[in-house]
Amino acid sequence: VWSKLGWLAYTLAFVSAVVLVFLFGVEQNSAKSWIEIQGIRLQPSEFAKVGLIAFLASVLARRPEFQPTGRLGGTARYLDHVVVPGFVRFVPFLFALGLAGWVALEDLGTGSIMVAIVLAMMFVGNVRLTSLAALTAVLVVGAIGAVRMEDYRWQRFARHYERWADHNVSDIGYQTTQSELALAQGGIFGVGLGDGRLKHILPAATNDFVFGTIGEEVGLVGGLIAMGVLAALAWRFLKVARLAPDAYGTMFCTGMAAWIAVQSSVNILMATGAIPAIGVPLPFFSAGGSSVLALWMGIGIAMGSLRQPAAKKVAQGAKPAPKHPIGALAR
Repeated sequence: VWSKLGWLAYTLAFVSAVVLVFLFGVEQNSAKSWIEIQGIRLQPSEFAKVGLIAFLASVLARRPEFQPTGRLGGTARYLDHVVVPGFVRFVPFLFALGLAGWVALEDLGTGSIMVAIVLAMMFVGNVRLTSLAALTAVLVVGAIGAVRMEDYRWQRFARHYERWADHNVSDIGYQTTQSELALAQGGIFGVGLGDGRLKHILPAATNDFVFGTIGEEVGLVGGLIAMGVLAALAWRFLKVARLAPDAYGTMFCTGMAAWIAVQSSVNILMATGAIPAIGVPLPFFSAGGSSVLALWMGIGIAMGSLRQPAAKKVAQGAKPAPKHPIGALAR
């Protein structure tokens, strides 16, 4: 069922990430990516990630190997049998990247994660490396343009590596420097659960900079454990992707693995000061309800897509697959 709903998933992702935010969006932390319902704020772009993965999984699962037809002789025949079919096969990826690019205009962090998910799924889906390389180059130029379009973004990037200059913490680098100080204060074993100071002075200490709070309260050991849990979860998704009974399950689990791995890496790099803050939550650890709910939705769809082929085999009298094919995630 899921593999047949690719364009519906894209439509829902587009409506949630673009239409709802455009009509009802409210600005928070210099990014207009939230909507407010009866005092409750939701981030539709987090749910759009699930729709984007479902859409790409459907496209890649049904994507046959490209075979140029006919004898190629002359420019017109080459265009008809190679260039045009190749472009048509590439159109769904342009839709996906267009959605990610639109999100990036308002929320650079979320848009960047969506682009990374698209590229990772294209790579696993056997899209030609030359096409991926060319596309990546274009996206890098586009990302630089997106940063330069907004003055606050450019200032954040330009001044990030000067945040400790003259020992005067600037407003732009305040969250990053406080997170770094908290990590240093935590040392090897931390100051103790509940005894950290970061959550009392930093607005995003339980959201985008929760890794700083983890490092302060449970130290380097606790931080490594948190990283290990996320790495193991992403690895399990990749392992289950290899065991999936169909191409859709493989691609969807790959997309989930890319989401968790890339977003976790970016968040930790932010918290440690390696890259500027771009507003990306730490999967399953940040307090943001939209992010956690969207991740659990993704896990639920993965479970459903893996169970359905087994149900068909049982109906046809075949030996049933394990009751919970994705149960390896919990082992």
